[in-house]
Amino acid sequence: MSSDTKFTDLEGRIWDLRVTTGSYMAMHRELDVNIDDIFDNKQSWLNSIIVGDNMPLLLNIITIILRKQTKEEGVSDQELWDAMDGDTVSAATEALVKGIVSFLPTHKRRGVELMTEQALVGMEMIGSRLEIEAKKIEESSRAKIQKAMDIFFFF
Repeated sequence: MSSDTKFTDLEGRIWDLRVTTGSYMAMHRELDVNIDDIFDNKQSWLNSIIVGDNMPLLLNIITIILRKQTKEEGVSDQELWDAMDGDTVSAATEALVKGIVSFLPTHKRRGVELMTEQALVGMEMIGSRLEIEAKKIEESSRAKIQKAMDIFFFF
């Protein structure tokens, strides 16, 4: 088992999101997700889960891959989901992407790695831009509040 495909939930349980042929077939059968569809369009299912646009799909894929492990541990789907917060979901997403990449044939891996890197860089750029805008709003608000307080306390 690869540690790159593992994450820890809020209860301290370690889960492995390594994709196997069995979990691949279950994803395909239950969710109509085909790992090869990654390259079919710009809005691929993988991009949508990396950037957080399709949380239900992400959680369903995680649940399918972990089905055998959760059964062995006596953990229900709801208990698994209840033990995942935003940081846990982020760690699980990263582990899932690594699990998917390692499942792919070697000749397709680099393309998926590049695609996921681009998606993550894009998300970082958006986050940085939002931080800059939030600081501008905070500074502007602070100045307006100070001005209002100066006027209020002047009288």
